[in-house]
Amino acid sequence: MKKYGFGWNANLALTGAFLLNFSYSGVFSLVANLYLLRLGYDVAFVGQVNSAAFLAYCLVSFPAGFLVSRWGLRRSMLGGALFMALALAWFPCVELLPVALRKVSLAAGEAAIGVGGAFFMVCVTPCLMETESSRRAAVLSASAMASLISLSLGNLAGGALTALSSRLIGLPQSSPVPYRLGLIVAVAAQLGAAACVAFMRPTPTSGAAPEETRDSKSAPPARAPLSLLAVTVVSGVLVAVFGASVQTFFSLHLDQTFKVPTQSIGTVLAVARGVPALAFILAPMLVRRYGAYRTAVVATVASTAIAASIGLASWWLLAAGGYTLMSFVSSLGNPATSLLYQEAVAAPARPVVAGATNAAYGLGGGAILYAGGFAIERLGYGHFFLAGLAVQVVGVVIFAVYFGRRAKVAVTSPAA
Repeated sequence: MKKYGFGWNANLALTGAFLLNFSYSGVFSLVANLYLLRLGYDVAFVGQVNSAAFLAYCLVSFPAGFLVSRWGLRRSMLGGALFMALALAWFPCVELLPVALRKVSLAAGEAAIGVGGAFFMVCVTPCLMETESSRRAAVLSASAMASLISLSLGNLAGGALTALSSRLIGLPQSSPVPYRLGLIVAVAAQLGAAACVAFMRPTPTSGAAPEETRDSKSAPPARAPLSLLAVTVVSGVLVAVFGASVQTFFSLHLDQTFKVPTQSIGTVLAVARGVPALAFILAPMLVRRYGAYRTAVVATVASTAIAASIGLASWWLLAAGGYTLMSFVSSLGNPATSLLYQEAVAAPARPVVAGATNAAYGLGGGAILYAGGFAIERLGYGHFFLAGLAVQVVGVVIFAVYFGRRAKVAVTSPAA
């Protein structure tokens, strides 16, 4: 039978992840925050509610990987998607509760979203790894590109739906009522993600590509080695510290250090977040030509070197150019990095590795989001970014050394 795209399950996993990102990261994250403000809550509480989902996602991702290995990808993804849809639907219902219970209910609902999202996202990459090994870099690149597109479309839809609802019901956007339409659409999109998973086919090999099941001698370990999990967590946390610091505070750096107009800042961010789309198109070609290890290491080292311009630049255009080029080059290596982590183990252990990766990036990002403001007050933006970059260098070295040794072992082993 002819295959379209990347195979039935991989296509559905891509579509489901697209709808989930559109629903939560795109529509819901925009509309829900404004909805809370219109209900009379302050910015501090909005931040606390969002942190509940973030914290739950980080705490659950790692144990979720082990549970997914027991329950199976399809069942875990479907449960996560439906649980997340239920939590999203609960969000606007808190208006029906007594005022004293609303804050706790909102935080609990956001935490439930984080739990459901953790189970779903831990499964996505292992599902994509069902693709033949020669096409895995391409499907991982497609997944990253779909995430970018779904986020942008979701943000646009959230704003448009609110404006449309405001006109239809005749209430201004200062009222919480027009925001309910966006919340309803977010739930519908999330149910669409669950439907995609429901149509996935059970795989007896639990996500292994056909060539992995045929060649038992070259098969990776069925359980994730502790050394791999340690490298995944430590390296992931260290790399995420710098990534999250730049993503969060670079716009403030342009505003407060260089006094760049807001419109110009928006243009810089739009370009920097758009260029990875081209990188994701080129990434599979680089992996085919140079291999996953060399692509990941060269791209990561190069992007780290380029990123130094963000902290050292005395002219805003130089900092903006460095930020944009760093986004492009780092995106060239991201699919190869995911490929290395996932192919280091057999299919049953891939959810565990994915869970460790998600938890590591969440912990590193959460730590810098919490402490970043205090650090900037003491160090200033330039030294803050350079300090984060030094932390990333340690993570890159750990990653390169570990997978470099694995590559040497693979070359010298008799099975190879």
